Amino acid sequence: MTNHTEQRQYFRLSYKTKVAMPTFRVQSKEFKVSEISEQGMRVIVRDTSLFSPNDTVEGEILLNAFDTNIPVKGKVLRAVGNEVIFLLSEGLSFKEMIAEQRYMRKHHPNVFPKNSQLVENK
Repeated sequence: MTNHTEQRQYFRLSYKTKVAMPTFRVQSKEFKVSEISEQGMRVIVRDTSLFSPNDTVEGEILLNAFDTNIPVKGKVLRAVGNEVIFLLSEGLSFKEMIAEQRYMRKHHPNVFPKNSQLVENK
C-alpha cells in the first residue's frame, strides 16, 4: 500500500473568514482571496465565467500586513465552485508571506494558530 500524502513546495495561508481575507484587484474589479502562497492564489468570484483557464491575469493584492498593493501576474488554472485558482509567475515574496503570517497570528489567532508552520520541507 502506498502512502499518498500531499506535499507542496510553498506553504499556503488559508483565510477562514472574509473579514481577514486580502483583496485582489484586477481590471477595476475586487475579489476576496481565500488562500495564497508565493506562487498561487484562490479567489472567491461570484461569476467564474469572468476567468477562463489559461487566461493571463495581472493585478494587485492588498495584504493585511502592508499598506501598499503588491503586483501579481499569472494565469488561470481552473474554477472550483465559486473560486478561481491562479498560478502566479510573479507573486508574493517569502518576506511578504512571513509578514502576513505574523499579522494573522497577532490579529486573527483563531484563523491561523501559532503552532502552524509557514514553510513545509520538501
